[in-house]
Amino acid sequence: MVSKIKLETIKRKKEFECLVTNGFWLREGPLKSVILFREDCQLETNFYKIIYAVTVSRKTTKKAVVRNRIKRLLRESFRKVASEDFPNDIWKIHYILFQWTVAPQRACEINLWAVYPTVKKLIETAIFKHYVKVKGLCN
Repeated sequence: MVSKIKLETIKRKKEFECLVTNGFWLREGPLKSVILFREDCQLETNFYKIIYAVTVSRKTTKKAVVRNRIKRLLRESFRKVASEDFPNDIWKIHYILFQWTVAPQRACEINLWAVYPTVKKLIETAIFKHYVKVKGLCN
């Protein structure tokens, strides 16, 4: 069991390129994600660290206030999922990129309880698909 997982943001272009080229894409509602597990990563890995990034495109919404609110909500949702829900399985993820694709007109129209279930479901799906791939349960 992992005692404490440290979350860190992607800082280097090399890490971002490695994630996009070697990771696999998932979609859950308005959330798209690229995930790279520790076994698939060619860069050095720290067992207790998950490196993540959050993006909201300007095409999604023109207003910076709305984009920034969605980013804050995505980061907080991921922190909650990492700390509370998956203490045994989430450490298998090394890199993750969240990309929100649908935005409300105003920042007050979206809240944590609209974003959190989507992030949680996406992480559950990613861990399940990784488990299936590792165990070789499907072709």
